[in-house]
Amino acid sequence: MSEIKNIQHGPIIPDSFKRSEEWPKWIGRFETFRLASALDEKEKVTQLNALIYAMGDEADDITTGFALTDVEKGDNGVVKNKFEGHFVSL
Repeated sequence: MSEIKNIQHGPIIPDSFKRSEEWPKWIGRFETFRLASALDEKEKVTQLNALIYAMGDEADDITTGFALTDVEKGDNGVVKNKFEGHFVSL
């Protein structure tokens, strides 16, 4: 079986983050992409930047509202959980 080395991609723009039921499906697809592209083997900050890029412009505004510490900003899991709380509580 051949290994996927590089996957070129543009933003994985979500259909809508206005409905809380869309988030679990979207983040699940992103996790599939993260594993298939070997992004999960990169530094956490690279993974986080890919997540925010894939989400589009709205993610920058939402992330700013989280008021994260410098340590939290570098932790993909912390930021993903913050997004989870944000979108599911809408």
